[in-house]
Amino acid sequence: MVRAGSSKRKKGQSSDSSQDFCTDRSVLLCVSSDKKKKCVRRDGSKAKENKQLRTGAASIRAHFAVVDKNTESTTMDRSVSDQSSQNPQVSAADLMEKMCHLSGQLSQLNKSVEEMRGEIFCLRKENDELKKDLEHFRKREEKLREIVFEAKQQAAVAERRSNDLEQYTRRNNIRIYGMSETDQESAVDCEKKVLRMFKDKLGLADIKPEHIEACHRVGQKGKPRQRATQQQSDQDRPRSVIVRFVSRKTAEAVLYHKKKLKNTAYVVVEDLTSANFYRLRKCKEHPDITSAWTRRGSVFVKTSNNKIVQIDTLEDLDTLSVSSPATSTPHSGRRLRGFGRGRGSLLNSRSDDRRPGHSADDDTSNMELGAVGGVNL
Repeated sequence: MVRAGSSKRKKGQSSDSSQDFCTDRSVLLCVSSDKKKKCVRRDGSKAKENKQLRTGAASIRAHFAVVDKNTESTTMDRSVSDQSSQNPQVSAADLMEKMCHLSGQLSQLNKSVEEMRGEIFCLRKENDELKKDLEHFRKREEKLREIVFEAKQQAAVAERRSNDLEQYTRRNNIRIYGMSETDQESAVDCEKKVLRMFKDKLGLADIKPEHIEACHRVGQKGKPRQRATQQQSDQDRPRSVIVRFVSRKTAEAVLYHKKKLKNTAYVVVEDLTSANFYRLRKCKEHPDITSAWTRRGSVFVKTSNNKIVQIDTLEDLDTLSVSSPATSTPHSGRRLRGFGRGRGSLLNSRSDDRRPGHSADDDTSNMELGAVGGVNL
């Protein structure tokens, strides 16, 4: 009984203990589950807080990005936005003032642009007028050039005619070089010496004083010459004598018989104008001309290829170029065939200058002119 009771008590104790264990376990489970719930709740609240923080940070970043973008756009907008955020009324007034200032500057700029447009229009108009004037002046210049060219041609023709007329008036004149001169010589004494020379040297005893219209010395006595020789001083050299005959036939007869004066101190030549004498000098200086002479006031030359050419102007000398007897270039001078050199005056290389502008009557140079047959230059 006792064992049974004890066993019963043991069973009862064990059941009680098992019940207590169960209750304790359930309590523990409940406690642990509550703790887990609390932990889960705490973790969820923290996650929400973190998410809210991240969202706020993102919104803040976006806000600052917009602010930075607006700040970088313009400094004026930033200042206006700052002032508007601080004091909206003042910023609006400043903005209106700035807008008015900018509108005033813009109006001034527009006014300046309009003025510049007006000036440009005036300049263009003036430029067009200048172009028209320039074209007009160019046409006028061309006309003036044509007029000047024609005037030069007419002047050249007139000068040539004047020279021909002057030479024609000298057709009755001759010049004598090498005739001795005394201190108290008169025109009558000079005429007597000339007639004696015609009779003794040329054999023209038929020439009488009535055949001579004028006879006198040319130039001042003792006047210095440009080319003085060592053998003869300026005072010792006699002046040339100009003789004007009544008839041209008498002058031509004297020029025809002047070949008899070869190897004497006398030289008889035609009375040339300054232009013809200068042209004769230029012919003498030309490298392709071997000899030059005159006949009745006309100048003739003989080239290195034995061609006889009449030289009327200085331009004929410019176009006259003979390099060799085989080759020759065309020239404007007239070529004469079979023309003798027995008549006329031939200029020697020792003759002096008589240039245009110096009167032939003032010529006192000691020229030596060749006789019949000519002397090469």
